[in-house]
Parts: sequence; structure tokens; C-alpha cells
Amino acid sequence: MSKSAPKAFDCVQSMRQARSKLNAEMGDKNFEELVRWLRSYQYSDPFLRRLAERAARQAMPPAGTPPRR
Repeated sequence: MSKSAPKAFDCVQSMRQARSKLNAEMGDKNFEELVRWLRSYQYSDPFLRRLAERAARQAMPPAGTPPRR
């Protein structure tokens, strides 16, 4: 078996770092705090920004209403 060249980008390590950062930032928040954080987050990607704006415009259903499918 031949030796492979060193990796320029390690996807697994990058994912672990991102997960660790998110867990440190949001690990101890309750649901309401997470919703507030997500709504206040400023997305740099235009597609994600439009998606977040569309989700924010959707109203939460009244309590007791069955979920839409």
C-alpha cells in the first residue's frame, strides 16, 4: 500500500471543530433561548438568509392545533 499525500483539508476534523463550537455556544440553552439565538443569527449566505426570513414569517399554530403534514 502506498502512502497518501497529506490532506489539504480534513473534513472530519473541521466537522468536529464546528460541532464543538456550536455545543459550547448553545449546549446549555433551553428551547426559547435557542429560538431567540436562531432568529437573531445573521446569515452570510443569501439563500440561508432568505430561508430564515421565510421561516420567521410563518406563524406558530395555536396551542392544541395538530401539526401540518
